[in-house]
Amino acid sequence: MRATLLFCTVALLASCAAGTKFNAQDVSKLKVCTSTREDAVKLLGDPYNTGIEGGMSTLTWAYATLSKGEKLQVALDSNDRIVDIALNPSEGYKNTNQCTQAAAPPQPAPAAIADPEPSE
Repeated sequence: MRATLLFCTVALLASCAAGTKFNAQDVSKLKVCTSTREDAVKLLGDPYNTGIEGGMSTLTWAYATLSKGEKLQVALDSNDRIVDIALNPSEGYKNTNQCTQAAAPPQPAPAAIADPEPSE
């Protein structure tokens, strides 16, 4: 009886999970500088946590069991466009400036100012 109770307790603990499971393969469908907050939530479900890091909005999906865990962090610009994606990050975000640099439209050359016709 005692062995059965111990086995059931261990089995129950092994099946415990925290967070919301997400499909790590779906992460590749998100595109930096193109995908948005809405795209990420539609694809992965509601994030486990939201916050601000380095002045940027962040979304975090995390899932853990006793044997493994996965974490996904997404950084967003002020227009809710994804500027960086970090799956199981060990360091901070790396590509946060590439969208702002790529998104800046080229400035048109100033128009030549014509001299007014002299009046007679």
